[in-house]
Amino acid sequence: MDSNPFLRRANPHRLYRSDQRIVAGVVGGMAQYFGWNITMMRLLAIFLTLATFPLLLIVYLIAAFMIPRRPAEPLYKDAEEEAFWRTTTFKPQYSFGEMRHRMRELESRLRSMEAYMTSPRYELDRELHRGSRQH
Repeated sequence: MDSNPFLRRANPHRLYRSDQRIVAGVVGGMAQYFGWNITMMRLLAIFLTLATFPLLLIVYLIAAFMIPRRPAEPLYKDAEEEAFWRTTTFKPQYSFGEMRHRMRELESRLRSMEAYMTSPRYELDRELHRGSRQH
């Protein structure tokens, strides 16, 4: 079983309609999903609705019926978990590269530990430590 608690469940970083809503919460939900400022997103939505009327209005209504409401319980345990899932969602190559880097670093540390434990110095250090405990 994987020891990373974040990987034990499905990615909670999904598009939901926001509870901070003016109409149906679609624009607020998109702002939360992408990590954008809600007020700026709403102003952009108003401008685009006026510029493309009625197309964006129809898209908004369809999205309001298709996008689920945000669950009442918190999606993340803490800010670290939220950052992990956001990075995994938007930058999977980065996540994979970071994991590969961590594995290489861990392998390097294990090799140095193995080299130390199989060296004559380890035996000497152990004997010196054992001798210092007896006195």
